[in-house]
Amino acid sequence: MHDMYIWLDTTAQAVTLGGIPFAAFYACAKPYIRNMLLLKSDYVGAHCCKNFELLCGQDEIKAFLASEDLRFGDFCFVDFADGANPDALTPEQVAELLYVAHMWSPLRGIDFPPLRNAFIYLSHDDAHTLKLFYTNPAAARDVLLWLVQFPLSQRGGAPMPAFPAPTADALMELLQTGVLVRAVDGAHIRLTEVGKTEDMDALWNRKNILAAPVRTLSLSSEGWTIV
Repeated sequence: MHDMYIWLDTTAQAVTLGGIPFAAFYACAKPYIRNMLLLKSDYVGAHCCKNFELLCGQDEIKAFLASEDLRFGDFCFVDFADGANPDALTPEQVAELLYVAHMWSPLRGIDFPPLRNAFIYLSHDDAHTLKLFYTNPAAARDVLLWLVQFPLSQRGGAPMPAFPAPTADALMELLQTGVLVRAVDGAHIRLTEVGKTEDMDALWNRKNILAAPVRTLSLSSEGWTIV
């Protein structure tokens, strides 16, 4: 992972992301993604409900991660909680799930009570483009903060300390402007304010990115700060 793009839209309870493969997202969202109902995928698992493939439990999700299904095309899913009942989805709710996977926009809402879902995940070509809807703002906050740190955590060494509350609050506010995130070294993360967009091709080709305002997350003995 190199550059990541994150734009948080708190009004729509949505996040637009680029440069983040599903494996990285799942590593950060694992506490919240217990099971998956696949909305768009060629993967065939061991369980099916309402003509949707289901991945039940972390072992089945790990098997899916080891497959080749994620590389190209659309991959969409909605998670469901342990003890939830996908069989209880109404025909109208099934239609709404199919709609959001096709249009990348909810028809009525993003919360499906029979699933008790935390997220709706919509991606194209894995790391190219990701649209994420969230029903639990606290869960979304956790995942986004972990994602920002994720490239550093992959370098090995001691675990990264969590962002202190003031830094986390400032970072979440900054993500609402549309930010390009890059780990510079083990103690610095560059945050480039490139603006709100859903067009990843245009974003990566922009010539004025280098001229955009830049902030830096810096790690010192006193913890993380934004400068």
